[in-house]
Amino acid sequence: IPFIVTEHSSAFQRQKLSSSEISLAKEVFSSSKYNVAVSDVLAQDLFMLFNQDFIVIPNIVDTDYFTPAAQQNKKFTFLNVAHLNSNKNHQLLIKAFAELVKQKDARLVIAGAGEERKNLEQLIASLGLERKVLLFGKATRKEVKVLMQQANCFVLSSKVETFGVVLIEAMACGIPVISTKCGGPNKLIDADLGILCSLNISSLHQSMFDMIVKKIDRKLIRKKAVERY
Repeated sequence: IPFIVTEHSSAFQRQKLSSSEISLAKEVFSSSKYNVAVSDVLAQDLFMLFNQDFIVIPNIVDTDYFTPAAQQNKKFTFLNVAHLNSNKNHQLLIKAFAELVKQKDARLVIAGAGEERKNLEQLIASLGLERKVLLFGKATRKEVKVLMQQANCFVLSSKVETFGVVLIEAMACGIPVISTKCGGPNKLIDADLGILCSLNISSLHQSMFDMIVKKIDRKLIRKKAVERY
């Protein structure tokens, strides 16, 4: 029976797989009728690893569910939705935000649960950001939608992402996005949709500052999300 593989995992790029898992993946990719990757970057990395061609089909978003809302937060609010782990790099995000609030009044909401929570709580306290940064905790799909609709900007600070579904969910809600250059997002974001930044505090801080003063066309962001995803 012919079968197709669609690969989403960043474990290949982050070198998280054992030699036996790599061997098994190679066998699967060699036997499949077609191999699909969710981004150009992942397709290239998998080709280098396995010498197999991968066609690119991006992730999709339910644009009937993720829709813009009439009102956003009055205080400029940055939102991040992710599992609280080291790859999602929330420490970088919080440190960059700490620099931002020395210049601009803003708020940061981080939705998600995970092993890094205690470390993030300690970092927030050490920087005196308890009134500026909210660790929302695990969010339902409905809560994520509402948070996105109310936010002024979505920010992703990851070290590695094969795609970044949260980015296109945010775009579908008509909000601009910031992302580190971490793989998949590199090809998702153009000047109409948001800002790509380097993986350091100063670049992320500057991008957040620029986003507060940037003129945003929310209808165009929504339009591009619907057309592309």
